[in-house]
Amino acid sequence: MEPLYLDHCATTPIHPEVLSEMTRVYQEAFANPSSLHQAGRMAKQTLERARERIATRLDARPEDVLFTAGGTEANTLALFGALERFLRGPGEPSAPVHLISSELEHPSVQRGIEALAERGVEVTWLPVPANGVLQPEDVERALRPHTRLVSVMLANNEIGTIQPIADIAALCRARGVLLHTDAVQAVGKIPVSFRDLGVDLLTASAHKFYGPRGVGIVVARRQARLRPILHGGGQERGLRSGTENVAAIHGAAVALDKALDALPAEAIRLQRLRDAMAKAVMDRMPEVLWTAADAPKLPHVLHLCIPGVLGEAVLLELDQLGVCVSAGSACSAGSAEPSPVLRAMGVDERYVHGGLRISLGRGNTEADVARFAEALDTAVHRLVRM
Repeated sequence: MEPLYLDHCATTPIHPEVLSEMTRVYQEAFANPSSLHQAGRMAKQTLERARERIATRLDARPEDVLFTAGGTEANTLALFGALERFLRGPGEPSAPVHLISSELEHPSVQRGIEALAERGVEVTWLPVPANGVLQPEDVERALRPHTRLVSVMLANNEIGTIQPIADIAALCRARGVLLHTDAVQAVGKIPVSFRDLGVDLLTASAHKFYGPRGVGIVVARRQARLRPILHGGGQERGLRSGTENVAAIHGAAVALDKALDALPAEAIRLQRLRDAMAKAVMDRMPEVLWTAADAPKLPHVLHLCIPGVLGEAVLLELDQLGVCVSAGSACSAGSAEPSPVLRAMGVDERYVHGGLRISLGRGNTEADVARFAEALDTAVHRLVRM
């Protein structure tokens, strides 16, 4: 029996048509897009057409779209690039710089902010309510005269809750504070408009919406005044040096088109599957907790907390049964510590170690609902007996 893949928040399988298009471009537009000869110009045209397509689908300007080697680099460029002009070198006096973020953030944002704190940036970490959704007024109360940047994710990578980014953006804009949103888990899964959100910086990653790995996207307004974190040939408006992977960027544009064209119907379908899966599990195991059940969430994400067992142990048992899920963020897998997100939400101690993230995708069907519920029941009972 084929493995049942339920880990689409970690990565999605590349769409076959995307792979076909990338193969074509690797063969036809293989040249360096910075080269001035005919082959280079062809590659450059392919790159810029992809930039225009992605900008259109994200409701942004082509000149505001930058490409990196992935979501982590995109988040790092947004954070460090936005604050670099306010920071000084060792021994140099500098004005205070304040940054606000939340305890919900992805490790690539959290660790980046911790590195900024080592350079003297003052950081306020906003606590997370029990439903996993920040309140804009909490951001407003945390603002200071020297706040330069707020970074709040659009959709959480572990429990799937959606944050009120447009409301937070309005507060930041009124105070002249930049706002970055990590939209890696949101783009391709829910409608995302850079213009309507009102943020200054938005980041995304192609492999989350059936595109290739290795393509990160930064959408940055001019007023963000980004500075580069990599230095070299000055590609991407001088903000991200390095020869662009034209075929992969083209693949990202194709994948985004396909994901957004299918989005309205696919979101409804996945939400129905998710809700049916939650019911099937809790009919068998009523003690299981559906995390943030009543909060606004991504349609394809189901996060469960199982009392009395470790989420990593359940994951391994499910793997033996041919079911692929996650115990949390793939970027922090292997940690023996309970999920920081569940801790931040104040989840009861009986549940905080037993988190399990199920994330559905285009290949999942109704038949997978019963298969997963049965496998989870079997896995948990094995662990309880042990």
